Amino acid sequence: MKNLRVVVNGVTVGTISSDQYDSIQVEVKKSPRLYLAQSLEYLSVAFRLLWRVMYVTPILWFWMMAVALTSANTGLAEMLSSVQTNPKMVMSGIASSMLVAILLTGIAMLMGACRVSVIDVFDVAVNKKICTAVGVTGKVDLTVIEDAAAHG
Repeated sequence: MKNLRVVVNGVTVGTISSDQYDSIQVEVKKSPRLYLAQSLEYLSVAFRLLWRVMYVTPILWFWMMAVALTSANTGLAEMLSSVQTNPKMVMSGIASSMLVAILLTGIAMLMGACRVSVIDVFDVAVNKKICTAVGVTGKVDLTVIEDAAAHG
């Protein structure tokens, strides 16, 4: 049996045995409520990413059209002037523009995804139980470290 050091906010506050740590992890994983909470957390992240896509797409579309209209691209000018005479060309141009906008949105979403964090509710529950076991209360930054003295 190994002793694990419990470090809270950079200060060692106690030790727990590896068996106690393992039993806390098993106990936490038996809770169906936490599985539901973790699923809801994943859905929340998915909806936040979807919201970003829906928010960013019109902005990217606007700037793409503004750049295209101000550039020397005669293809876009021809497409816009031939709305009445050649609707297939217009639809093809719109489809191509939308594909580019979707691609840019995907890139923007992936760049924004770095800022989206998923909370592991299982780790939060384990940390709360460990804090209770060593007698620490409040919001803490908990770390469990294998004690080097136990290796001997």
